[in-house]
Amino acid sequence: MNRSELRTWLSSVTFLDVVGFSKRSIEEQLEIKRHLDSVMREQLTAIQRDDYIFLDRGDGAAVCFLVEPETAFFFALHVRDALSLSAGERPSYDIRIGINLGPIKIIRDVNGDKAPVGEGVNCAARVMDFAGPNEILVARSFYDVIGCQSHEFDSLFSYLGVRADKHVRQFELYEVVPPGAPKKPLAAPEPAVESPAMAVTLAPEYRFDSGYLGDIRRALARAIGPMADVILSRAVKHSGSEDELLDRLGNALHDPDQRKAFFSMLGLESRDDAHPVEPCPPPANLEGAGAGESIDAQLIDSARNELAKNLGPIAAVLVKQAAASAPDAQAFVGQLAAKLTNPGERARFEVAMRVAITAID
Repeated sequence: MNRSELRTWLSSVTFLDVVGFSKRSIEEQLEIKRHLDSVMREQLTAIQRDDYIFLDRGDGAAVCFLVEPETAFFFALHVRDALSLSAGERPSYDIRIGINLGPIKIIRDVNGDKAPVGEGVNCAARVMDFAGPNEILVARSFYDVIGCQSHEFDSLFSYLGVRADKHVRQFELYEVVPPGAPKKPLAAPEPAVESPAMAVTLAPEYRFDSGYLGDIRRALARAIGPMADVILSRAVKHSGSEDELLDRLGNALHDPDQRKAFFSMLGLESRDDAHPVEPCPPPANLEGAGAGESIDAQLIDSARNELAKNLGPIAAVLVKQAAASAPDAQAFVGQLAAKLTNPGERARFEVAMRVAITAID
């Protein structure tokens, strides 16, 4: 095997296709493909040839960019804008676009040309599948990198929520919206594909309206990421009113920017003056002292077993290091999840840890 094929690249992948391409006649397909190919080639002329890999998909293409993530973003925007501006002068067709940031490997195909393979490409295709005509959707992994570049970038994205594909794999999505355009309200999750942790969070005996909790969970997930389910589940169990729940969540968000973002997405003030509430009781059977004393032994065992499925024996060392340094369960899981470069493996690990933490509670 070529040594370069062993290397894993972190690539921004723009995946696009023509809506309803297979339903067109052969003549229409050829005309559309010629036009779309010319538009994409024109938009790629300003990019160094070694900075991207073009993968022809017949009814569209995947372009893996090996440079700054902004390159993938602007390529998608420029292709869509070019098609919009030439609407009356070209074949009539719509495209949809998905962008993902993830790992790929570069191999050689039967013709000796570079060919990208891996989760970075596969997930970009899944993100694209959720897009409607002339929509650009991006995965959370891509948004987390480009959305924090500046306020101008962040204002171009509208959070859509979590969607699941036919394999019940979940994706957290953002839509690219034109400057000044109204953003869509947070979409309701699809209950048929809720994770076990989500099901616990929204259980009816918690006295809170499921729609209200759904809004809170989506805002919390956008503010802090995968540990939202765990924090919300604990807060709900120990809150007797909506005000107390919000106070608990506000107190749990130690980062002022995260707290402000969370309440802003709910249309509320940041509640910096929230009334202190008694902390949620910690899980039973806590062990240790100092950093890591809040990490439950059962959670450590679960993390070790789950991580070993992907990393092997080194998992025991990594878990021990994380347990010694992490101040709480959220940081513990976050440190270990960062060791998994494969987005699918990382997502499965995070779900398993949410279930484990909920079970301990």
